[in-house]
Amino acid sequence: MLWNLKDMKKFGVLAHDGEIGEVDDVLFDEKSWLIRYLVIGPGPGKGWRKVLVPASVLEKPEWSLDALQVDLTKTQVARSPTWPAEGAERGDPHLHSGAAVIGYGIQANDGPVGRIDDLIVDTEGWVIRYAAVDTRKFLPGKKVVLAVPWIQAIMRSDSRVLVNLTQESIKNGPELDPKIGLNRAFEKALHDHHRQPYYWSG
Repeated sequence: MLWNLKDMKKFGVLAHDGEIGEVDDVLFDEKSWLIRYLVIGPGPGKGWRKVLVPASVLEKPEWSLDALQVDLTKTQVARSPTWPAEGAERGDPHLHSGAAVIGYGIQANDGPVGRIDDLIVDTEGWVIRYAAVDTRKFLPGKKVVLAVPWIQAIMRSDSRVLVNLTQESIKNGPELDPKIGLNRAFEKALHDHHRQPYYWSG
């Protein structure tokens, strides 16, 4: 299932023995876009620190409860490494914060074309599939979507991502309707517009 990261950040986190906090962020690998870690925040009114848990402990989301389930106890979560960890991103330059990347500029082959408004997560494999792009500077009110394989690089130094597409191709892409969301028909139209292969079979 595809889910917006901004919406997921409103979710609670459930351990085996009860709620332990709420989703604060995700850390993903720039090369694969796989989510490597979940950042768990304490939630309103709680004083303990933010912690990192590996994505391997994530279980099937409890959509009806607006919560993510982790295969840990509350004690195990509380003993997890603190975030931000000392030197974490310096130690792995390919590891990025999803919350930090939201807001980065989009640099097409021939110039800037907007900013990342959200990241879209596939919870089947805990991988980021798309970046939702706000192109208001060019097309007021229009939001388009880019598949992450089309992103060549994330430039942390100047808060940009480089995309192997032209401005015109991005601006003329299918517009994302928030009332309908991102379904398979939209995905097909998007990939066909940019003449890119599907990531799914069939």
